[in-house]
Amino acid sequence: MKKGTITTLGFGGALLAAALLAACGGGGGTSGSSTLPSGISANNPGAANQSGTTKVTIHLPAPHASTRQHTHATRRRDYVSAAAGGVQIAVTAGGVTQTVYANISSNSPLCTNAQPQSAGETCTIAIPVVGANETIVGTEVNQAPTASNPTTGYGTGFPTSSAILATGSTPLQVSGGAQQVTLGLNPIAGELWDCEEGTYTANFGDDYYNGASRIVVTAGVASTGIITPVGGDEAGYNYVATPSPLPSGAAAFQQYVDVNGNQQSLTLTAPANVQVAVLNPASTAAPSPGTTATIPDDSYVWDNCYFEVGVSVSASLPTIAPGASPSAVVYANNLTATLPLPFVTASPNTYGSSYSFNVVPISVSPATTAITSVSPGTVAGFDWGAPSGMNAESAFGGTANACIDTINPSQSDAAVSSAGAINTTTWQQSFTITELNPGTCTFVLYDSDTGVVTTSVTVTAT
Repeated sequence: MKKGTITTLGFGGALLAAALLAACGGGGGTSGSSTLPSGISANNPGAANQSGTTKVTIHLPAPHASTRQHTHATRRRDYVSAAAGGVQIAVTAGGVTQTVYANISSNSPLCTNAQPQSAGETCTIAIPVVGANETIVGTEVNQAPTASNPTTGYGTGFPTSSAILATGSTPLQVSGGAQQVTLGLNPIAGELWDCEEGTYTANFGDDYYNGASRIVVTAGVASTGIITPVGGDEAGYNYVATPSPLPSGAAAFQQYVDVNGNQQSLTLTAPANVQVAVLNPASTAAPSPGTTATIPDDSYVWDNCYFEVGVSVSASLPTIAPGASPSAVVYANNLTATLPLPFVTASPNTYGSSYSFNVVPISVSPATTAITSVSPGTVAGFDWGAPSGMNAESAFGGTANACIDTINPSQSDAAVSSAGAINTTTWQQSFTITELNPGTCTFVLYDSDTGVVTTSVTVTAT
């Protein structure tokens, strides 16, 4: 009846710091020989004559083989995915835009492993100076550039199947000499899932191991518990750890954004008879349960995951008819923005993502039955989406397969055993009740994956 422990996997902190070292002496509008790298798109003929370049330094986290990695971490303003393969940096001033497509994969000549492999790598990218007052926009993707030069590391675009992982922009006033500016990339919550952790009680539990993402509750009983939804980038990686100590103040954290860089909240929507509330231990305000809840950012973290959401289920939650589907708490990023990059062919809404936590009230019928020594009884349990099925015991945490006498707890009046595996179409499972001693006894069925119980069955054995 107990669920297995969860192993949390983390990966190193990621910073995208733009150390912009202007080579021009004054405004960016002067003419002169260009030192721009190959791969810059000259979409304005005059742009190539701008003087000088700047450099962007990126630190990449060490890659890991698996996705959906869970880490006890707080996301920083600067985000570089462990799946990053390339970055587009567009520099705009006075109507002129110059764009660089840089390879930041592990085999890029722009990147070096100055630190131990476990700490990741550092990439340095040259970008143009196009004016005195520039806007620099970075867009991180999961693939290396097309036509990437193996010597320089620059290309001419990205594959059409590229996924946008993060984006951000910053203004820069070019005044000559060395300059320092931070280009903050903010993660795009392209994938949503659960954190495989929660609260388990007699009447509430969660089961994410069987692919059904179930919130299991006792039918007819009010219950409360906790789920832990997680957001990740479009490549399937959740957000990376930051150095310790963590920075202070609101500026240390950043909202989720859509592919165009606009703030993007995550939401949870509950069905009728269910309420949700985001729990924030850093806040003194009491949670406000309702049919919707909003997660604006991940500036608070606990329970080895990102958010804890309290779920309250009413005793009047309807049971699920055999063969029907349950209602669900839906976790969504609500992303409907049009993709901004010409090399990405995906249509609007492609990055929209949702994750359903199916609310499953488990039950047993009939609630009372009479048996004799020659006439066993039968009850049916209902447990939607549970391939492991149900088991029986005298009470929550009690004696397995037993119906315990209501007056003499040392006596079993009947044995309860499964009559077969659960039906994966109707999600019903039959149990046979066989008399052992005369008397009145009770037992419950329980979900094998979470331990959540049904209401009790009363048996009269004569």
